[in-house]
Amino acid sequence: MNTRLRATAVGLVVLVLAQIYLGALVAGLRAGLIYNTWPTIDGALVPAGARLFFEQPLWRNFFENALTVQFQHPHDGLRGLARRAVALARRPAVAPQGPLTGGFCSRSR
Repeated sequence: MNTRLRATAVGLVVLVLAQIYLGALVAGLRAGLIYNTWPTIDGALVPAGARLFFEQPLWRNFFENALTVQFQHPHDGLRGLARRAVALARRPAVAPQGPLTGGFCSRSR
């Protein structure tokens, strides 16, 4: 298997698993019930930094702060979608093959 393809596949699996994990955090903290609007969360596109990162130590915000977790979840999904779009745009163009495109059943006249 191509190493670039393998790296892309592994990266996509990691992003999907991270999204599932963030969804579990949102459900466990009931963050979706508290902050249930999108694309604005807490009345702004990007909530105030003081509300996103108020717990000490800082890393606890990513697991215990409902606003931070709810903010991460959809944006991580969008980041994954953007990475997939870039990967698709970078792949080499391959001519379509099939009976309707003149691939393997075409006859030269």
